[in-house]
Parts: sequence; structure tokens; C-alpha cells
Amino acid sequence: LTWSNFYKWKNFQFSMGWKLRTGTRYTPALGLVNSENNTNVKTINYGPINSKTLPNYHRLDFAVTYDFKLSKKTKYPRAKVGFSLLNVYEQKNTISREYAIFNTTNSKGEIQEIDKYSLGRTPNILFRIQF
Repeated sequence: LTWSNFYKWKNFQFSMGWKLRTGTRYTPALGLVNSENNTNVKTINYGPINSKTLPNYHRLDFAVTYDFKLSKKTKYPRAKVGFSLLNVYEQKNTISREYAIFNTTNSKGEIQEIDKYSLGRTPNILFRIQF
């Protein structure tokens, strides 16, 4: 679900967008098992493929731009300056989950769950010249 809104007032342009989507599917790790060829090597035993779902993803973005002429005598060149803020309320969105094996002091190994997150609050500025 995506909602966006745009408003223009004089030389200013304001926009806002909100995005909501279900979480990505992933395959959970159930534990460690010995490799078939070597009992000292561990591999990850996975559960059913894509049987789990990450939390829902949502974020709010905002932008404002201002258009102006660089010269009062001619129509061109024109310029635009702007500012945008992605993920305004700094939602921590999990976008993927992976697993890795880390060795512990007793050499038995341990599964580490690795989550990857979207960017937090992200400011951007722009300056554009049109000829």
C-alpha cells in the first residue's frame, strides 16, 4: 500500500509519501548438524522454505523544493533547490534475515542470526540547474 500527496504553492512544491508492505518471507534456521563427510564440520539445518515472515515494513518520506530563475533577463537558466527526509519517524524496518555459524571457545559452533535493516532517518539536499 502506497499513499502519496503533492502540493504546489507559488514556487514551492511539497510532497509526502507513506509506504506499508508485509514483511519479507524467510527460511528459519533450526540448529546445527554435523557435515556428512566430516564430523568436526557443522552446517545449518534449515526449516521449511519461506515459512516465516519478518515484521511489516512502513515508512514516511517528506520533500520540499523551490524553483527560481538564475537570471531575471532570460527564461533560462533555471534552478531548483530542495530538501527531503526519508523515514521521517525513523522506523527500524527489517528487510532481510540471514544466518551464519560462529565458533565458540568449545568448538561446537553457534548460529548467529543476522538482520539487515533499512536506512534510518535520512536527509537529502539537491541543487539542480536547467539550461
